Order: sequence, then C-alpha cells, then structure tokens
Amino acid sequence: MYEYKARVGFSNVGPDHKLKMYALMNILQDATCFHSDSIGYGVEYLAPQGMGWFVTNYEVHVKRMPSYGQEVTVRTYAISFRGMLGNRCFEVLDDTGEVIAYAASMWVLMDLKRLAPVRVPQEMIEAYQVDPALPYHFSNKKIRPVEGSKIVGSFVVDKMYIDTNSHMNNSIYIDVTSRFLPEGFYPGSIMINYKKAAQLDDELQIKVAVMEDGYQVLLTKDDEIYTIVEFTI
Repeated sequence: MYEYKARVGFSNVGPDHKLKMYALMNILQDATCFHSDSIGYGVEYLAPQGMGWFVTNYEVHVKRMPSYGQEVTVRTYAISFRGMLGNRCFEVLDDTGEVIAYAASMWVLMDLKRLAPVRVPQEMIEAYQVDPALPYHFSNKKIRPVEGSKIVGSFVVDKMYIDTNSHMNNSIYIDVTSRFLPEGFYPGSIMINYKKAAQLDDELQIKVAVMEDGYQVLLTKDDEIYTIVEFTI
C-alpha cells in the first residue's frame, strides 16, 4: 500500500466548492505514479525502457466529494498481476479518516514503440508487494454502448492534453465527457472503459445516451469508439 496527502486547491473545485470529477481522477492517477516512483519503477525508469502503463478501465464510487481547502489522504493498492495486466485499487479518506471515495482499475504494461503489451517482470511484481483485495463490491462489467445516443458536440485533442505516453491523459476523458452532463447532476459512480488512445489533433465526437440511472457518454472518431463513460447516481 502507498499513501500520500493532498489538499483540495482552488483550481480543482467548481462553483459548489467541491472537487471536480476530473480532479478526483488526477489524484488517483498521481497516487499510481507516486507508488511506482517509490519502488523504483516509475516514469523515470519506464520511459528509457520504452515502456508505460496504460489504464484500460476504472470503476469509481463517490460517497461525497471533498471541499476546497480540505486535506485528503489517497491510498493505492497493487492487488494482483497476471501476464501483462495489473489490478490496482484506491481509497480517498477525508481529514477525519472516513473513506469518501474508492475505486478499482486495470492497467496493461505496454511497449511504447511497438504499442504492444509486455509481461510484467517478476522483480517488478515483487517490488510492489501485492496487497489483499479491498472490502468493496466492484461490478467489473464491460460497458457496451446503449441505444439512442445522440451527437452533442466535438473535441480536438490539444498538445496540452498529451502525457508522457504521447496520448491524451486519462483524466481529460472525464473532463471532456462530464461537460455534457445536465447541470446539477452529481454521479455517485463513474465507470470508464478506454478502448483506444486519443492522439494529438484527433477530432472526437461526443455522443450522449440517457440511461435509467444516469448517462452514458462516448468519445468516437469515424464511428470507432475511443472511450465509454457511464455516470450513474
């Protein structure tokens, strides 16, 4: 397990003074990177090796968002490894120690030159010191497009959104898709399936479908799905 403390800053809150959804994804992502850095297998190690971790899905559950100025503790756990895959979970605790959000995610170790998965080395697995599963229920479902989605806008990937893996950073997908949710809708759960990495100057269409308990938002290009996100209550 790895943990770090963060304070909710002004630039990461909305009009309600609560942490924005994409900013929550950022602190989870940072926990992942800091954990890897702490054991010697972070970005500064992986990049010269031509490797990087790509996330394939997130399942995030939010009890409540922290407010501006509040300190939170972010914990991340390397739960399991299999072949080229790594399963990682998270907890976000408020300043009283209460868990206010938790999440599960799946990552694949990639050869960045061949854009092909590579097996996680045994010495890397041992360095992470695998943790037991957390006591939360995760559906682990594969999201499929629902009927009735409508095009509501488009988005061009700017260079400011590109990360060290040379594709659009994971949290930006949440930033973009959440812009098209109705005003006042606050999801309790967010499920994300990353299908294809968006590159610089890609123009993506945004499609929204109404679900019984929320909304499904798709990012597509030439009818190919790049990401599916479900925001539910």
